[in-house]
Amino acid sequence: MQKKTNEQFMILSVIGILIVVICHLARDIYKYLEFLPYIAIFVFVSGYFYKEKNEEKPLKHIWYKFKKLMIPFLIINLIYGIIVTILKEKGVIYFGQGINLFTLFVEPFINNNQFVFNFPAWFVPTLFLTYLVFFLIHILSRKIIKSDAKREIIVFIIFIVLQITSTFLQGIIVQNEYFLIILRVMFFIPFLEFGHIYKERLQKYDDKIPTVPYLIILMGFNFIMYKIFGDLNYDMHEFSGFKGIEFLLPTVTSFIGILVYTRIARILSKKLGKNNVVNYISNNTFSIMTHHIFISFIIGLLLYTLGVPYFNVELFKTGWIYVYNIPNMQIVIQIIYIMAGVFGSLFIHWLYEKGYSLQRKSKGKGKIK
Repeated sequence: MQKKTNEQFMILSVIGILIVVICHLARDIYKYLEFLPYIAIFVFVSGYFYKEKNEEKPLKHIWYKFKKLMIPFLIINLIYGIIVTILKEKGVIYFGQGINLFTLFVEPFINNNQFVFNFPAWFVPTLFLTYLVFFLIHILSRKIIKSDAKREIIVFIIFIVLQITSTFLQGIIVQNEYFLIILRVMFFIPFLEFGHIYKERLQKYDDKIPTVPYLIILMGFNFIMYKIFGDLNYDMHEFSGFKGIEFLLPTVTSFIGILVYTRIARILSKKLGKNNVVNYISNNTFSIMTHHIFISFIIGLLLYTLGVPYFNVELFKTGWIYVYNIPNMQIVIQIIYIMAGVFGSLFIHWLYEKGYSLQRKSKGKGKIK
C-alpha cells in the first residue's frame, strides 16, 4: 500500500469522500453539512498536486491522466451495464438503461445516470475534462504571459468569470443536457487553479492564521447564507438550483468550504495522519465514489431476500438509492450504511488488487527464463 506523505491532504480526500457517501446514504446526517459545500474539495486537491513540469510533455501527460481516470471508469461502467441488464431481465430492478454505444461512451459525459449504481462517478469524466482544459490553458498562457505572478492572477480571474457565468446560465441552457458537462467544467476549473496557487503562494500564510477565529468567521458566514438561501451544496450532478442572485453564492461559499475543510484536515492530520486505514481510504476514493451505491443495493437485496419487516419492496425495485429504515432508528441504520458503503467499496477494490496480483504472478511463472 502506498503511504501518502502529505498527511493533511490525505485527510482532506478522506473528508471529501465520506461526505459523498453521507450525502447519498445518510440524509438525516447530511442535513447538518448543508452549509459547507464539499464537492470542490476533489478538484482543489488535484490542483494542489499539479506539477508544471508535466507541461514539457503534454501528450504523454494527457495520456497518463486518461489511463489513470478514464480507462478504469469506462471498464467499471461496462461492468455495471452488464449487472443492470441482468438484474432488469430477472425482474429484480426496474431502473437503468440497456448497454449500447451511447450508454457506454456518451451518457457518462452527460450525467452518468445510465446504469445508476455508478452514477456518483459522474465526477470522474468531469474532472478529467476540467483538468484537460486547465492543462491546455496553462500551457497556452505560459507562452503568452512570461511573468508567473501576472499569469496566475489573469488566469484565475478568467476562471472565476467562467464559473460565475456557468451558474448564471444554468437556468437558461441547462434544459439541453448536452450542455451539462460544459457548465460543470466552467464551474470547477477555478478550484484547480486555486489548489495550485494555494500550494505555491497561499498555504504559508493560511497556516499562520489562528484556527478558532478563522473557522468561526468562515463557517459563520456560510451558516448565515445557509439560513437565508437554504442548502449551499447545489446539485452539481444535474447542475441545478442556482436562481436569482444566488448564482454568486456558489463561488464564495465553495471557496469557504475548501478553506474550512482544509483547516479541519490539518487539525485531524495530527491524530490520524499516520493511520493505515485512513491512508487506504484516501488512496481509493475512486473506488468508494464508484461502488458505494451498489453496496447499498447489495444490503437491500439481502434484506429483501430475508423478508425483514418495514422493507419497502417498491422503493427498492424502482428507487435509485434505497436505504432501509426502521422507525426511530434512522441515524443508527444510516451510520451502518456509511460504514458498509466505505468498507464494502474498499473490499471490492481489494478483490481487484488480489486478482490483478495473481494474474501478474501467473504470467510471470509462464515466462521462459
